[in-house]
Amino acid sequence: STITAPTPLPTADPGQALALADAAWRRGAVEEAIQLYRETLPAAPNDLVAHYRYTLGLIMEGRRPEALVAAENTITANPFSADAWAIHALALDRNDRPREAIASALQALSINPRSARALAFMAEAYLDANQIELAQQTLRRALETDPDNVEARYVNGLFLRDAQYNYPAARDEFRAAYEDAPNLPYIAVELAWSEWYLQNYQVAIEVLQDVLERNPNNLDALYAIAYVYYQALGSPAQSEEFLQRCLRASPENLACLRYLGQVQTFGLGNTQGALQTYQRLIDAGTQRPIDFFYAARSYINVGDCASGITLLRQGYELELAAASPDVDLLSRFEQNLSDCGAPVSAPFNPLPAAEDSGEVGDA
Repeated sequence: STITAPTPLPTADPGQALALADAAWRRGAVEEAIQLYRETLPAAPNDLVAHYRYTLGLIMEGRRPEALVAAENTITANPFSADAWAIHALALDRNDRPREAIASALQALSINPRSARALAFMAEAYLDANQIELAQQTLRRALETDPDNVEARYVNGLFLRDAQYNYPAARDEFRAAYEDAPNLPYIAVELAWSEWYLQNYQVAIEVLQDVLERNPNNLDALYAIAYVYYQALGSPAQSEEFLQRCLRASPENLACLRYLGQVQTFGLGNTQGALQTYQRLIDAGTQRPIDFFYAARSYINVGDCASGITLLRQGYELELAAASPDVDLLSRFEQNLSDCGAPVSAPFNPLPAAEDSGEVGDA
C-alpha cells in the first residue's frame, strides 16, 4: 500500500526540432527536413503540417512506398483534414494506384470542395489513369479556384507536356511554378525533363545538379541526370556513376536497377555487371516482362542458357497474362527460347478463332 508509481519523465518539447525541420524545408533541404520530421513526429503525433511535409518530402525524394505509409499516418493525425486526404491521394498515385488516388481526392473534396490542392492531385491521378478529359476538367476547376496554386500549375505543366505535347508551354509553366516554390525539388525534376524534350540538355543538367546540391540522394533527380548523360550526351560512365549513387541510397530501386542494366549492357559492354544488375532487379520483385527478357539475355550472353530459359519462361507467362499482350515481345521470348533449345510452354494466339468468338474480324 505504500508503493507509489514512479514520477513520469518530462515529455520533450518538439517545438525546437520542428522549427529546425521547417527551416530546412523552406530552404529546399528536403532530405534534412525529412530526417528532422521523422525524429520529431513521435513527440508530435497530431501535427498535421509536420506529417504532410514528411509525406510530401518522401514523395519528392522518390521514396514512394515509404510515402504511402506516411500518408496513412497523416490521415490518422487528422482524418477531418482535406490536406491529409489530398496527400494520401498523391501518395497513392505515385505508387501507380491512380484509381484509389481519385477516391482519396474525392474524400478530400467532401471535406473542402474548394481545395485547389485536392483538385490538382485528382487531376494528376486522372492524367495517369489516361482519363484525359476528366483530367482537363478537374485541372480547370483547380485553376479557377486558385490560379496561383503551385500544385495546380505543376499539374498543368504535366498536362501540357504529356497530354497536349506542348513542350515550350509546359516548360514555362514548370519554370513559373518552381520560381514560386523553389524549395520543392519535384517541380525542378519535371522542369529538367521538359528541357530534355526541348533538347536543352545542358540546361536540364544544371537544373538537376541544383537539386542534387541540396538533396544529394534525390532518387528522381539521380535517375533523370543519369538518363540525360547517357541518352543525350553519350556518356555511359557518368550515367553509371549517378545510377550507382541512386542504388546506394535505395538498393532496390527498380527504375535505377532497370536503367543501370541497360547502360552496362549497351553503353559499357559490361556483360557480367549487367547480369548482376538484372538479377538484383528480379530479386527486388519487378513484375515487368521486359525485365525478365533482359535478365535472361544477360545470362545467355555469358553462355548460361539454363538460367536464361527459366527467366524467359517467367517473363513469357507474365506477358501472356497482360490485358493486352505485346505480340512482338512474345515473339522475342519465343525466339530466344528456341535459340536455347527450349520449347515454348504454351502457344500464343492473340485473337480467338472466328468460329469460337462468334464475331467476324476486320477485313
